[in-house]
Amino acid sequence: MVNQHSQTLAFIQTLSLIKLFTGFKSFKVSIWALLFCTVLSEISLSAPTVTPSRQHIAINESVELIVNLDKDEDIPKSFMDYIKQHFSVENLGRSSETSCVNFKCSSNYKTTLLLSPDSVGLWTIPALTISTGTSKPLQIKVSEPNNDPDAGNLQDVFIELSLDKNQAYVDEQVLLTLKINSAIQLTNVQLSPIEVDNLSIKELNKTNYQRNLGGVPYTTYEISYALFAKSSGELSIPPVRASGLIPDGRSMGFGSFFNSGKRINIRSNALSLNVLPIPPNVQGDWLPAQSLIIKDKWLSDLSNAKVGESLTGEITLSALGLSAEQLPSLKIKESPDYKLYLEKPDLDNHQNENGIIGIRKEKFALVPNKAGTIEFPKIEVTWWDIATKSFKKASLPAKKITIKPNAEINQSDQNLITSEPLPTETKSSIQTPTGPEEVGASIFQPLFYTSLFINLLLAGLCFVLFKHTKRSLPIKDTSNSELPNVGWSDKLSSACQSKDAAAVKIALIDAVKSCKRRRDIVSLSDIQRLYPDEKAQSILKSIDKAAYKNQPITLDSEEINHVFALKPSHHKNVLSDLYPTK
Repeated sequence: MVNQHSQTLAFIQTLSLIKLFTGFKSFKVSIWALLFCTVLSEISLSAPTVTPSRQHIAINESVELIVNLDKDEDIPKSFMDYIKQHFSVENLGRSSETSCVNFKCSSNYKTTLLLSPDSVGLWTIPALTISTGTSKPLQIKVSEPNNDPDAGNLQDVFIELSLDKNQAYVDEQVLLTLKINSAIQLTNVQLSPIEVDNLSIKELNKTNYQRNLGGVPYTTYEISYALFAKSSGELSIPPVRASGLIPDGRSMGFGSFFNSGKRINIRSNALSLNVLPIPPNVQGDWLPAQSLIIKDKWLSDLSNAKVGESLTGEITLSALGLSAEQLPSLKIKESPDYKLYLEKPDLDNHQNENGIIGIRKEKFALVPNKAGTIEFPKIEVTWWDIATKSFKKASLPAKKITIKPNAEINQSDQNLITSEPLPTETKSSIQTPTGPEEVGASIFQPLFYTSLFINLLLAGLCFVLFKHTKRSLPIKDTSNSELPNVGWSDKLSSACQSKDAAAVKIALIDAVKSCKRRRDIVSLSDIQRLYPDEKAQSILKSIDKAAYKNQPITLDSEEINHVFALKPSHHKNVLSDLYPTK
């Protein structure tokens, strides 16, 4: 009180001196200047404070660290680096406010940091030193989480990560189950992607349900995955991180998307998988599965089979624990008694509670070359039974088919068909059918030559009509014009320039499909199997990662063309490839 009275008396005396020496006009200005200086002298600065929202957390939880400063200064890098030794740090934002009461002013600069622990232990948050002072150090204890539903005292939100087995062979299916359990309302849930080198991951199913854990009702969001290790050794699966928003009931006025609340970060436990190498006595394809079945289905009437007439059939290979892409193509022995034409296989994947079911269907056309009895060969597939740890065989028995003479083909033509040698320039007599035109041309020789004569005659008439029409039409000068280029090359270049990862992904798939003439290319995984080199794999992984996270990506289209050997082809006669070279 005395100090306050002395300050007031000193202030009045100062005003009197100002009025005496400056006069009345300058008196007003002097008063404001003196008041401003007085206010500035009354701003109080204190040492910074560092306050955690909690000082005991589990490894899969996060804690907010509130840093309050009375002066607008940056948090020292040394302070942040020390914290990052044991925590992942996310800056949630900064706010400031200034208040003045009785000529005393105070400012506060508040920074909120979200800390997610990297390991279990007792970790120190060091003292924070700035120009106004030094804060007190503090400690945060990080313990193992209680994610066992049978143990009781569960957290409100936690993640379970589990494998159906801890040991598997290369390419053997392993089921990974992820469960996010929440006893409170949780919105805007986001999961970090599961990324492990030399591990193929296929998502199987998503579901949610209610369950009672320790007498408390929980909502469980479950995602299951099929894992396929590509190399042997100890494989580490890192913790899966998730974040969500716990609503506080307030809305910012624009719907639930802008609802406010407390953001939490949680993470699962880490896992390890022991991957065994492929057994050394494997001969042929390595197919580790729970079960494998091969079935055939003839679509033609075998009781009325005739020389030169196509018999169509279908062979289906299905395996529980293998994807369709892992199933091998059929190996059918060649024979001089028939010609065999295989269609492009139909690949499909299904899933059930035991994992992925790969299905490969191959349709074929068999054309007999002679009358009598022919034999469609036995088909056998060797696979590894993961339950019994032994090799097993799935097979189709050989099928004898009685072929009748064809009355529509004379005897000399039938002898020609019978004596026609198999192609010698290819390693296999199995050819891909290109349509009924090829089969007809090789069988019905008289009809072929008659049709050829008629086609030549029609072509001559069309040529004459074209020349006549051309003379009657004005000729347009196109010497300086260029062919429009609106194909895959432009799309890929445009996508790279836009840095849109999703657009680059689609453009690259279309480019490889077009250049390699492979209609089965529908994903980046399909491209990965075509380009095993390190540079191509690196580009594909970066595109897939950026597209998943919706992030921009910087790539050079010319480099992509070079790495993937993409060459545009103009004026190519695609029909020429429909017929095999004889």
